[in-house]
Amino acid sequence: MALTKTHDRMKAGGAVNVIDFGAVGDGTTDCATAFNAAISYAVDNDIREILIPSGDYNVNSPIYLQRRLAFIGQGRGNGIYPRNISQTPTRIVTSSSDMFSNLLAETGGGVDGQVSEVRFENIGFYSKSGGGHIFNFNAIDTATVNNLEFFRVAFEQENTDKRMIWAPTDGDFFKVDMHSFSMYYPVGTTVPMFDFVGSAAINNINLQTFWCTKADTTSNTGTYAIRMDRTSGGFCNNITITDGVLQQPLGGFLDIGGPQSVRLSNMGMYDADTTNGNPVFNIRATTGGAQPDSVVMESVNVKFGTSGVPDLKFATTSGNTGLVLINCGFEYMDLGSSVRYCTAIGTTPVTNTKLVNGKILQIRGQGIRSIENDAIETISFLNTGVFQIDGASIGLASSTPTALTATTNDYDPSSNNGFLRVSATSAVSITGIVGGVDGKILVVRNIGANNITMRNNNVGSAAENRFRNTGGADVVLAQYDAIQYIYDGTEERWVQI
Repeated sequence: MALTKTHDRMKAGGAVNVIDFGAVGDGTTDCATAFNAAISYAVDNDIREILIPSGDYNVNSPIYLQRRLAFIGQGRGNGIYPRNISQTPTRIVTSSSDMFSNLLAETGGGVDGQVSEVRFENIGFYSKSGGGHIFNFNAIDTATVNNLEFFRVAFEQENTDKRMIWAPTDGDFFKVDMHSFSMYYPVGTTVPMFDFVGSAAINNINLQTFWCTKADTTSNTGTYAIRMDRTSGGFCNNITITDGVLQQPLGGFLDIGGPQSVRLSNMGMYDADTTNGNPVFNIRATTGGAQPDSVVMESVNVKFGTSGVPDLKFATTSGNTGLVLINCGFEYMDLGSSVRYCTAIGTTPVTNTKLVNGKILQIRGQGIRSIENDAIETISFLNTGVFQIDGASIGLASSTPTALTATTNDYDPSSNNGFLRVSATSAVSITGIVGGVDGKILVVRNIGANNITMRNNNVGSAAENRFRNTGGADVVLAQYDAIQYIYDGTEERWVQI
């Protein structure tokens, strides 16, 4: 397209203005050709900046991105970041196609589909009803997309099956920096808004200072606002998501596979609703099998989570994963079956924080109200002084096994609870109990009418399951009698206390 004006600043290599290529910010004129002409001119003449004056620029076909470009909206808007599309004086709008895409073959001999060193500043991206994806980098699914920057931008998507940003599924997507942005999407969304899934690199992604409002993913149990995953091995690594507010985050917010060196911090979420079955945060293995490792969450608070669905789910089959929680507040956490190292420092629940099913070596700080299930190895409350409980108590979870029908060796009550309410159909003996772990407390109470005898160091049970009773004698438990043991891992005995 011929230029409508030729300016000295273009010749000097300073900047180009989309107005000079025929763009009109009236919300009606199709400006796609003008934008693409401005991009081609800038690339051919080694110009970096493309200026977009205030206004609404409609596009009926994609704008094709290339390399080393900065799109600058002329008009700052309100606040430190735009909370919605109306707070961005410069807006690009579509109601019929994808807004941005990558080229099949670049001008200037570039790599097919590559988008690199591109910056967007002070712009609103608005896909109206009937529009497509806002950034569809998956148009060339083997592409490399990297070094993207977004500053003071707003995303609004009215289409439930279209994304805001779609990474190339068989390519690379890395070095993405988004600062001071907002995202709004509608009820019934069925795809992630930020969909960063690829077979190659998904790393060095920084999302900072953002506002997510009225987000909703309740129509599909597999949908999250943000998804990151690797489909063929490798981690999603060096990910930072920080300084964000989620207002009414219905459904899951973040689904991340195989995170390594990930930090999630300073996020507040209120009126969270997980009725679609999704955790607000779902941390898991990648589709390619890489397990999560080295995840830090600091000052993340979720309010009003739905009972039975965790705000935080950490699912892994690896025995060497690390999760650190610092000053976080959750309704309910599910740490899966194999979280090996969990450090919770100053983590305070909103109502009832639960660490469920976890092989947890260390919990530090205050505010852990309950720890459930049967695979917790050690809980260490680390303090330079005296550990104390004010206005609360420590209790052992109880279970009531099936009544014994005969003398039992290596008794397995099918529960790791510390309080066993046992009974028998006739007078019987127990010669040992399985499941001893160094320092574990066990209380056995006979709730039946028949006597139960706890045999001292009886050879009927394996050595590591036997009892060491006070005075070396058998102990008879009549109805309602109880006996208390602690397991000595060095001696490998249940020792009466």
